[in-house]
Amino acid sequence: LEPLLDAAVDEYEQIGRDAILRIERFEIGIWLATIFTLLFEIGFIFRPFEKHVQRTLQSLHDSINELTSTRKRLISAQKLALVGDWEFDLDSRKFTWSDMIYTICGVKKDDSNLSYVSVLKLIHPEDRKRIRSCIKKLVLQGGNENLEFRVKRPDGSERLVYQYATARKDGKGRIHKIA
Repeated sequence: LEPLLDAAVDEYEQIGRDAILRIERFEIGIWLATIFTLLFEIGFIFRPFEKHVQRTLQSLHDSINELTSTRKRLISAQKLALVGDWEFDLDSRKFTWSDMIYTICGVKKDDSNLSYVSVLKLIHPEDRKRIRSCIKKLVLQGGNENLEFRVKRPDGSERLVYQYATARKDGKGRIHKIA
């Protein structure tokens, strides 16, 4: 009986070794398939995506450079033509001015408080009522206005200003800025 038992044990050991070898081969196949899939994804999916992202970033960088250049040219043109631009935010009731508006009004950029009241003080007293009325009309009705008024500079001198003002609406159709 003992030789039969030894033969059965040897046979089961062989079956176990064969099963382990098949499992190890199956694992190697899975690892190879995984590595192949990762290489495929890197080569055919991620690499083209990375190139697309790089092109997009370069395009954004080029756009920023172009806008910066355009802004510099606009500032130079404003200085040459003695033209400026401004914007009045109705929510904050604050003005934003280009550098040339500071020059036209004779105000230093660092010293100015650009509130509605402080800006109206720069307008000649005889012109204030008319300008207030035009701003009010733009705020309430929208549209555009051609304005002509005098600016009384802090040094006492005056400048005549021609202004085209327009009401700007937000995405909801509400007038939120005058420029």
